[in-house]
Amino acid sequence: MRRVALILALLLCSADPVGAVLIDSGDGTGNTTAPADDPGWDNAGFRSGLNGIYLGYGWIVTAAHVGLGPITLGSTTYPAVPGSYVPILHAPSIDADLGVFRIDPYPRALPALEIPTIALPVGADAMLIGWGQQRGAATQWMGHSGWLWLGGPVKRWGTNEIGASLGPGPPVNTTELELAGFTTRALVVDFSENAPGDEATVTVGDSGGGLFVRDGSSWKLGGVSFALGTFEGQPENTSLYGNVVYAADLSQYRDQILAAARPCADGADNDGNLSADFPADPGCTWIGDLSELPDCDDGIDNDNDGAVDMADTFCTSSSDLREEPDLDSDGVTDAEDNCLIVANSTQIDSDQEGYGNACDADYDDDGVVDTYDFMTLRNAFGSTAGSPGWDPQLDANGDGAIGNFEFVMVRRAFGGPPGPSGLACAGSTPCP
Repeated sequence: MRRVALILALLLCSADPVGAVLIDSGDGTGNTTAPADDPGWDNAGFRSGLNGIYLGYGWIVTAAHVGLGPITLGSTTYPAVPGSYVPILHAPSIDADLGVFRIDPYPRALPALEIPTIALPVGADAMLIGWGQQRGAATQWMGHSGWLWLGGPVKRWGTNEIGASLGPGPPVNTTELELAGFTTRALVVDFSENAPGDEATVTVGDSGGGLFVRDGSSWKLGGVSFALGTFEGQPENTSLYGNVVYAADLSQYRDQILAAARPCADGADNDGNLSADFPADPGCTWIGDLSELPDCDDGIDNDNDGAVDMADTFCTSSSDLREEPDLDSDGVTDAEDNCLIVANSTQIDSDQEGYGNACDADYDDDGVVDTYDFMTLRNAFGSTAGSPGWDPQLDANGDGAIGNFEFVMVRRAFGGPPGPSGLACAGSTPCP
């Protein structure tokens, strides 16, 4: 019997309130907290009755038919940046059902998600996370078993494997789907009876949800759900075994997504200065930079204080690398600087306890610069890299020699603690 692909949001107008990813294990009410092997539970957000996935660094990826708007991650709703929506193209002048947009402010504690470079093969582990319909009573139709849909909303995860049978021949991992004015290369998974684990499918409300895939030993965001393949004539509000989930294959669109969301990690020279990405481009102050231009000349409120570029108190010139406070002007913001008052752009910290070598004369890590530290320096004084007595922890300025610079640092710090450091973890190991 022929399957019909239905765009998930279009069913919403006649469906019950949204619930969660539908699973066939147990009574169907489980998996509402992060799994033990978590691929990115906290990155899956609620977007106006549908879904969006937080990529990191202030960017959301979702289905194009979900669109731009505020998104709730955890208990906080983040506003979308007007005009920031970037459509993802399947081919020149042909939109895929996929797009990205910025939120500001954004949850800095959430990790950035990786995107695979190739589509994972048939049989690869997959996990669906999103909001859709909950599972209702068991049902049968035309010899197909399955489940009715129930209300919600509840966020849920479930397992599956890449691959579906879309016609004669073996299962495939991807297909090209034309639907509702979009053409999208899609990863496919089917809803299989008696499958191991917490077999999952999508329902109305799951558009924009995440399809995570296991790539080697790590989980990556492989797809964004946008359509459900059902049997021709299948009753509404049902999930039947043999239905197929279509999720935009992010490996196909990876370059476009990264070019929009991570200009300092996309491999492209976006600002035309013959350098690309962090750290090769001087304008890229970290891998999540939203522009390769210096922060004080890129038109972005990088520190979320309401001021942009030269209007920002902390921008002393348009060539400043950061809009955020930087007491020692070393290009490392105070909140990220392991040595606040001595310029140390390399951030070398040999003992990894959060105090950079440039301001850490506490060589025995007892919390105070004392006679023991002075004697340690005296014994190594005059040594160079590779020579007897050399200790890289004592090389405060990274010049490969223990000399006057280090002596002055110990003398100034004597009797006091190491630092100061801007890192919250300073004093513990490892930090950061």
